[in-house]
Amino acid sequence: DAARKAAAARLHREQLPFRMAIDRTFSAPGHGTVVTGSIASGCVKTGDRLELQPSGTQVRVRGLQNHDMACEELSAGQRAALNLAGVRFDEVGRGDALAPSGMLQSSRTVTAQITLNPSAPRPLRSRTRVRFHVGASEVQAAVRTLDAAELKAGDTGYVQLMLSEAVAVTWGEACILRAVSPMELLGGGRVIDPWAARIKRSSAGVLTHLDALARGTENARVAAAAFLHRESDWSADDMFVLAGV
Repeated sequence: DAARKAAAARLHREQLPFRMAIDRTFSAPGHGTVVTGSIASGCVKTGDRLELQPSGTQVRVRGLQNHDMACEELSAGQRAALNLAGVRFDEVGRGDALAPSGMLQSSRTVTAQITLNPSAPRPLRSRTRVRFHVGASEVQAAVRTLDAAELKAGDTGYVQLMLSEAVAVTWGEACILRAVSPMELLGGGRVIDPWAARIKRSSAGVLTHLDALARGTENARVAAAAFLHRESDWSADDMFVLAGV
């Protein structure tokens, strides 16, 4: 039964759009730019055209390798080395993301549900500076607590993170917060709005929609994302990024 569930989950990830966070980039003699990472979802094939975020550069997959073995196709859960045409290796950095053109967009504000470490040295308050880790990215950020004045050790709550650099993430991605100095673990959780607009802490109605994004059914998540992004230009295709649907 467990094996069947694992196989079903793997098949589901493979059927989703391709997405990979880049953790290393280099130039290979005779090949040009190579990037490596773990495929988060979907499949990639030699010849695919993808978009690099946050730059928006269009690239083509010239070749694929998995553990030094050439492949024609790789899928979710596998390590991948992609030889890319259309970009120099020094134009790609750790934390950049690859996906089909138009699927991802970068943002400097995200909303997350965070659980503070039970051994956190101090409460998490608004305006606290932290290190935000998501995918292969690490950026500094300022915290805004949304449903309480502060998060105490062991508490779970919603925060907005104002990032020093844009990141391209999706709903549901795991994230970690660390102190700036010393670099202690503060807590972790999930991104629930990757393209967030600024929220006032007193917006009780908005918090109901954040609850739906964090714990709701697919329909509830879509409705919540549509409400939160009612003033922006979005399409049904964006619901994979905004609500995991």
